Amino acid sequence: MHYVVGVDEVGRGSLAGPVTVCAIAWPKNLIFKNEPPHKLNDSKKLSPEKREVWTKYLKSHPRTIIAISHIQPSRIDKINIRNATNLAAERALLKLLTQIKKPQIYLDGGLSVKKVAHLKPETVIKGDAKIPAIMAASIVAKVARDSFLKRLAQKYPDYELEVNKGYGTLRHCQRLRKYGPSRVHRLTFIKNIAIV
Repeated sequence: MHYVVGVDEVGRGSLAGPVTVCAIAWPKNLIFKNEPPHKLNDSKKLSPEKREVWTKYLKSHPRTIIAISHIQPSRIDKINIRNATNLAAERALLKLLTQIKKPQIYLDGGLSVKKVAHLKPETVIKGDAKIPAIMAASIVAKVARDSFLKRLAQKYPDYELEVNKGYGTLRHCQRLRKYGPSRVHRLTFIKNIAIV
């Protein structure tokens, strides 16, 4: 059976927390039934509630296969964000590919997966606005990472991670200046962006 695979990341520009990649697959000719009433779209164009509904639907669908990979801040600091994002993409894809054959892989622009280059993945600029499988991957990745950040917020309440999701908002930068970085901050990011 031929599968369509979408891969997307979230958290690339965050000051704290992991970069997260989702790879999602479904049979090429699958027609979704009883899908959510709101249209599948780029995660950035959906409300948190709509993303949650779509994620629940995709995870419970009997024909979809999902793999998620997180790369933590300490690793990002060691190998840089580009390499960390690509590593997460490779890990998610390799996990997914143990369960399917004959994949047609679509990567959101900027992602590179050398370990599966022989499968000839197609990189699509702004793919999360064009390719349904990438849209789905962007939604599931966003929900997974947001959930992770909410748990981190309980351990590091000074930074309001449940609100800013680790991104460099004014309030987050103010908190960084006041309290200094936590163990979940990317030191290579905040040395030039948040702390002066």
